Amino acid sequence: MGSVSSSRLTRILQEKAEALKKQRQAAESTLKDLEDQVAKLDQLGITPPEAAERHAALKELARRADWNGVESQAKAMAEYLSKTVPTTIQQRRAQTAESVRRFSGLGLVVPTEVTAELEALAHPPEGESWSVTVGRLARVEEALHASEMTHVNKIRDQALAVAAWAGLTGDRQSEFEKRLDEALLPVKEDRLAEAFEGVDRLLRTGLPESADRRQKVRDEATRLLASAKEFGAPTSRLEAALDAGVDAAPDRWPEVVPATEAAIQEV
Repeated sequence: MGSVSSSRLTRILQEKAEALKKQRQAAESTLKDLEDQVAKLDQLGITPPEAAERHAALKELARRADWNGVESQAKAMAEYLSKTVPTTIQQRRAQTAESVRRFSGLGLVVPTEVTAELEALAHPPEGESWSVTVGRLARVEEALHASEMTHVNKIRDQALAVAAWAGLTGDRQSEFEKRLDEALLPVKEDRLAEAFEGVDRLLRTGLPESADRRQKVRDEATRLLASAKEFGAPTSRLEAALDAGVDAAPDRWPEVVPATEAAIQEV
């Protein structure tokens, strides 16, 4: 048997190195795709029983550069997920739909694309990969969360505006902001109604400066209204301002109280 020339041996080694490189790249790509899918499942709170163990085993194979093992075990995990995830996806979709109903029940506007996509996900196209469905559901939840946070930030800004209108500064302002953030903590657990009720309660009972300013103006307007009627002066604007402010929520006081003050000046 003849010896292999050095040039031939070099080519063989280069070919093997190239083949190993391609195998590694293919395995790493497969592993990354699988990890992206698992990350989306985690985002949705979907945790198939064996997923964590299988994922850890895959990372160990990759650490040992066992690319054949990575490829075969990744395919096995993908097959496992394809059998266990679809039912769980529909359960999660139902939870998301319930969140949308709660969101709407609070009088908030849900983006039309969210509701449309959520309805479509109830009957995904036949043959659609579960990973595609998971991605669609993840985007729906991201859009819904963005809408929720936009409204939460609006509520917080309105509360701070009331505090500024009430004249809070320094330590008193810092104290109020701390209590405001505490009232909004339930948002982290998707308890929006509880958070919004907490903010409203804080504005009504935890911000006496605002309530005192409002009541002072209403008392003055009420006295002036009685006097104006006694002397036959026009009172329609003042009465309208008082009526508009009687049931106004605290976050509207910086709007309705100045309107009452303007009506007082007119009389």
